[in-house]
Amino acid sequence: MKKLLIFALTITMIMTLFFIPYRVPDVRALSNLKVTVTPDTVNSVADYKINMQMGANLNVGEKIYISFPDSYSLPASISPDSVEINGVHPSAVSINGNEISLTVSQGLVKLQPVTIEFTTSAGIMNPSVPSTYAIYVWTDEEGDSTTYSASYFITISGGSGTTVSGLTVLVNPPNSGKPADYTVIFNVSTDGGLVGANGDYVDVIFPAGTVMPKTIDPSKVLVKTFPCSRVEIAGTTVKVYIPTEITIPNGGSQCNIEFLKSFGIKNPLKPGKYAIGVITSKDTGFASSNLYQIIGTPISGLQISANPTSESAVAQYNITFTTSDNGNLTANTDQIFVEFPKEYTLPKNIVPGAITVNNNPCTQVSVDGNTLIITSPVSVSANDNVNIVISKSFGIKNPNSTGSFTIFVYTTEDTSPISFKLVITTSAISNVNVTLSNTSSAEVSSYDITFETGTSGALTTGVDKINIIFPVGTTIPDSIPLSAITVNGVPTTNISISGTTITLTVPVDIPAKSMVHLMISDKAGIKNPVKGGTYNIYVSTSKEATAVASNTFKISVVPQTKIQIIPKNPNGNNGYYTVQPIVTFTATSSVDPNPLIYYYFDNNTPVLFNGQAIKIPEGIHTLYFYAVDHQNHKEKVHSIQFKVDTVPPQIVILSPKNGAVLNSRTVIVKGKVDKGCTVTVSGESATVDANGNFTAKVQLTSDNATLIIVAKDPAGNTTQTKVSVSVDTTPPVLTVVNPVPFQEVHNLPLVVKGKTEKGAIVTVNGNPVNVDENGNFTYALESLNETGYTMITIISKDAAGNETKKVINVKYIKTTIIKLQINNKVALVNSSTVQLDAAPIIKNGRTLVPLRFISEAFGATLSWDPIFRIIDISLDSSKIRLQIGTKFAGVNGKKVSLDVAPQLVKNRTMVPIRFVSEALNAEVLWDANTKTITIIYPKPNGGG
Repeated sequence: MKKLLIFALTITMIMTLFFIPYRVPDVRALSNLKVTVTPDTVNSVADYKINMQMGANLNVGEKIYISFPDSYSLPASISPDSVEINGVHPSAVSINGNEISLTVSQGLVKLQPVTIEFTTSAGIMNPSVPSTYAIYVWTDEEGDSTTYSASYFITISGGSGTTVSGLTVLVNPPNSGKPADYTVIFNVSTDGGLVGANGDYVDVIFPAGTVMPKTIDPSKVLVKTFPCSRVEIAGTTVKVYIPTEITIPNGGSQCNIEFLKSFGIKNPLKPGKYAIGVITSKDTGFASSNLYQIIGTPISGLQISANPTSESAVAQYNITFTTSDNGNLTANTDQIFVEFPKEYTLPKNIVPGAITVNNNPCTQVSVDGNTLIITSPVSVSANDNVNIVISKSFGIKNPNSTGSFTIFVYTTEDTSPISFKLVITTSAISNVNVTLSNTSSAEVSSYDITFETGTSGALTTGVDKINIIFPVGTTIPDSIPLSAITVNGVPTTNISISGTTITLTVPVDIPAKSMVHLMISDKAGIKNPVKGGTYNIYVSTSKEATAVASNTFKISVVPQTKIQIIPKNPNGNNGYYTVQPIVTFTATSSVDPNPLIYYYFDNNTPVLFNGQAIKIPEGIHTLYFYAVDHQNHKEKVHSIQFKVDTVPPQIVILSPKNGAVLNSRTVIVKGKVDKGCTVTVSGESATVDANGNFTAKVQLTSDNATLIIVAKDPAGNTTQTKVSVSVDTTPPVLTVVNPVPFQEVHNLPLVVKGKTEKGAIVTVNGNPVNVDENGNFTYALESLNETGYTMITIISKDAAGNETKKVINVKYIKTTIIKLQINNKVALVNSSTVQLDAAPIIKNGRTLVPLRFISEAFGATLSWDPIFRIIDISLDSSKIRLQIGTKFAGVNGKKVSLDVAPQLVKNRTMVPIRFVSEALNAEVLWDANTKTITIIYPKPNGGG
């Protein structure tokens, strides 16, 4: 039974988390902190006594905070009767996770000794795993939940078996994340002697975060300077078997174990204070070492911003900082850690590309608890700036409460966490905008109101309210019809009025962070203030009670303007004036005998009316006018539309041209005329679009004809023009000399030669070709299809539009010639010079060349398996598989022997060129005198 208990305890301790975070104390720190635990054994309900000295006064109602490690499971609640502060019960005890806050019922003064005691009735139970743990204490006046004020380390024992004594650990170097030499020294108990010949061992339990080697070399572990022959690792526990030649006698004899740096144990990534544990095959009780410090450099200049900062919102986070002197980050290797407080919600599913580092999308992102782990996609130099953008789509949710929250940032190279405090604000509505249909004083107006609910602003149908506070002086009737006010298009179900405040019940569910459209029609009877001026309305809801002001709007006492038009009514068709109308204005005001009158056409700038008559310009225009008194009260802008057309329409004939030769007696007449006109062609109505483009289809009765085109504008003005045409229906002669059908082409350009009739227009594949005065033409095709046949279309078209077409198919066989020279990084591809990453070499009498260059020159597809170091090459129907260091290859599924294996030379893959080229159907030529390789692809004469 005892052996089973020891085994179970050992397995439990392997899983122990020994990490103890290190925090920088507050300037006004508590001092002389000491924590006594009775009993100090695992799984025991214990009495906790905390002694300390105040560093600042603490008033009644303020709080003392005690933070226990995560390994503790605190009770759901603790009665104030189970706690005493200098013999007096606190007025309240609250628990948030593993943090207990005590509200003091009597004041504490600076430098006063304080004793806090949690009796066993409080129900605080020790952790189930023996280890060294840190207790943190701070107050409302000293420290906070992230910097703390004071800490004390306690040891919880296993409570079973004797333990070693004087356990000490030395770490060199103490740098975080780096390999180190660990020296462990302890004394065995009275009966704890260890004999290597009897198979005795020592379990050294390293703290969580320590990285163990993947490959175990027992000789790198020394017991009393003797190398070990057997070492086992499980998790962070290293089982060291005492060498057979070593005996450590009973009675306090010293044992020292050294884990050489070359053994490969790496310090935890996170700086802080740590301890190791030791159990031996004889001293089966858990012993904890001294605390040792792991150090790391910090980043600097940390800045963090959130958008939005409101509670419960999903926000975008921008993080910037500067790396240290030794903080350079390697792309796709080093990581950036962002620790959010527990109040934040991080996503379970990672959105690819939702995070960027220096504008580079991150593909390696993970979440561990509330820590975001980002593998940098880009290298960053020491003392360089880092900019991280975590978009909203990533899904980080702000805390559900307001206040200051601290975020820590560190990297795999700058491992000391640096903090930044963000303030989370109260949820409120935003973007309140109002538009009035009438801004005249004392007039009835409608109110078009929009706003956006905040992160906690969801509104429930029939329960929640919207409040609108109108400006003083607004006249609101005693009752308003429910149909006069809608929310998101739905009439409200209840309206209450108090002074200038209207409260309405929402008739639809409204989510948080959504736009709300509130429409108060003029049927509500709300009248603008009698006094002119600038006003706002204020809007709030039952969920977001802060009244938020709208944009400003202006109410004015305005003059009135009248217009006189000569002639009074339009004298043309369709409401047009065929003579230019003349306009004058007059204005009256109750507060100004001479108000100013302004006018403008369309979207132009207003102009002051000087009493002179205004002539309305040609076309369709809107005349706007209004008056402004000398107190700056502006009348509502009036408008009137004028349609003026005193000019006959213009006709432009696009086709056919006058004197044109046509190839059909059916002719399509196209042209352009002023917008709105009607057109006839030789008495036939034409189709006219909205832009004045017209077409008409006319049948000619002879080979020579005159077309009469008449246009009539909407005002009744007309214009007439004529076009003479003739008819020719014979297509042109077309002869193609080169190329011939199904010709094989090996060189470009391909010259197309031929002859057609004089004056004809020739195109090759739609491209115009120069034709000389005798009808001869040539055209050079610079490119052809590299697979299959290319169809060449030659068209000749005469002046009448008659055309002759010939289609010729040719086959282009492209030849690529590559020249390389041993130990020369310059290659020739056809006529182009290419710089190579690596020069060709000779290995075991065989020429090796850089694979990527050859593949790209051939146009082959290349893939690389970094795990098995396999290269796959595909070109047309040829498939080759090679493996670095292997003298066999696969060619289209068949195993082939190689004289020399592919190999990596300075991170460049080098392959036997003759094998690869011939497998891809290329010819390889070798010039021994110049050590030149010539590769011809494809192999001449279609060799395979």
